[in-house]
Parts: sequence; C-alpha cells; structure tokens
Amino acid sequence: MAWSGDGGSSARLSASAAAGCQTARGIISMDRMDGHEPATKQDLADVETRLRQEMTAVESRANERHEMLRSELHHAFDHLREDMHDIQTELLKAFYSFTESNQQRSSQIEGNQAP
Repeated sequence: MAWSGDGGSSARLSASAAAGCQTARGIISMDRMDGHEPATKQDLADVETRLRQEMTAVESRANERHEMLRSELHHAFDHLREDMHDIQTELLKAFYSFTESNQQRSSQIEGNQAP
C-alpha cells in the first residue's frame, strides 16, 4: 500500500489502496466514515483485527467440516470393511459346501469301485 502524508495518525492511503479499504472500513464503522475521509492507522488496525477474527472463524468452520468429513469417511471405510468380510465369509461357506459335496461324491465313487 502506498502511504502519503506526514506519517502520523492521519496518514492517507493512495487512491487505489483507499478504494480497497473502503469496503473494509464498512466492516468497522459506517456511521463515522462516509467514504471520503482518510483512513487512520487505528482504522486500519481495527480492520486488520476484524479480518483476523473473520479468518479465524472461517478456519474454525473449515476444521469442523474437515473433522466431520474425516469421521464420515472413517465410518464408510468401516462399513466397507465389514461388507468385504461378509462377502469373504459367504464365499468361504460356498467353497466349503462345494468341497464337502465333492468329498462325499468321491467317497461314494471309491466305495462303489472297491472290489
């Protein structure tokens, strides 16, 4: 930002920088600022404080959403693991039944072929 003035509390921003702070000034106090008065260092400090608070709030909400998504993903993963375990159990049961029936058939064939 470009500053002009004597460097005191009434330091002024350049026109382009002031335009960028004009909306930020609205955050602090619209009754005191009409958009044509110079921003003081205190005004800028107030804006900075407010922006930091807003950034902290946004970060907090993002962290909450992140944790919620992490929890949902963990739950989905556990559910998928349980489903895969159930599928594995069903396949093992099916193969076991097939093996048992083949074993019985083999025993009957061997019993019929015995001299």
